[in-house]
Amino acid sequence: MAELRVGILGTGQIAGGYDLDRAPGERGVFTHAGAYRAQGGFRLAWAADPDAASLARFAAAWHPEQTTQDVDRLLLEPLDVLSICSPNACHVEQVLRALEAGQVRALWVEKPFAPTLGEAETIRQLAFLHQVQLLINFQRRFDPVLLALRERLRGEDIRLVRGLYHKGWSHMGTTLVDLAHLLFGPPERVEARSHGATGSGDLILDVQMHWAGFTGHLLALDSPGAPSPCHVFDLEIFTARERILITDNSRRILVHPIGDYAYGGVKVYLPEAEAQQTDFDQSMVHSAGFMEGFLRGDQAWSERPLLDNLEVCATVQAGLEAARQNVPIFLPPVPPDLEMS
Repeated sequence: MAELRVGILGTGQIAGGYDLDRAPGERGVFTHAGAYRAQGGFRLAWAADPDAASLARFAAAWHPEQTTQDVDRLLLEPLDVLSICSPNACHVEQVLRALEAGQVRALWVEKPFAPTLGEAETIRQLAFLHQVQLLINFQRRFDPVLLALRERLRGEDIRLVRGLYHKGWSHMGTTLVDLAHLLFGPPERVEARSHGATGSGDLILDVQMHWAGFTGHLLALDSPGAPSPCHVFDLEIFTARERILITDNSRRILVHPIGDYAYGGVKVYLPEAEAQQTDFDQSMVHSAGFMEGFLRGDQAWSERPLLDNLEVCATVQAGLEAARQNVPIFLPPVPPDLEMS
């Protein structure tokens, strides 16, 4: 079976660096290059980055067949799949150029994918036109443990959701919104309060997301001019039966059942928790497997990842507008599935 030709545009941490800097004994896979290697069936044909030092470090570790500092060259190179791991502000332009060039069969793009619904919809239409499989790296959508939790929550009486994030609403906030969408679907409306901006200019928001019957509070740990002191990504779910905490960057789920307190007639969430490991450490490998399935012809082109992203993009954009206008924003309907004529 022929190996699939891969290119990686942008050679920073998510491209390959996180796997080079893993803690001793850590076996997880946290990068595009690592996921392609672990999945098998791919060969790293190209790597591109205008930063010569970053490109050299990446090449020394991952051994791409060819490297270039010319981003334009890679965007025109015939490839089975191109990973776009460049800075956030470059994503839309590079995705559009890759789609218009017509040289790739699949794109694997880092989040945030597009800052506005208009740009996301334009990309969706182009991907449909060229039948290019486009996957945004919301890798938790490929974690079977989180997917099983979603099914479990369908019948639960959810009372409250609370999340913690850092590094800005449009950066890590996007990822937390995606996890909430995965578990509960899109909210009906969004309210938000701004606390200033991160050093990169991204807004720091506390956001309320309202679903039918319950509310989610997504809280930023950053403060104006001061980044969060540590990495944080938690989502806590209170139901009528238990308290569920997705923690450790979504690598563990702690479930506290409701039980009797020390004195009669009082119910509490018990301190003893049932702990479960998720498959987050391998979720990027599962994502690469999804791409391979399309490229090998085992599954048809799907716009579901793009529709998921449109929903997330709408919520993130609603949060920004709610903070700017100081009014609740109601979410627009998701565009219908595209159909071949």
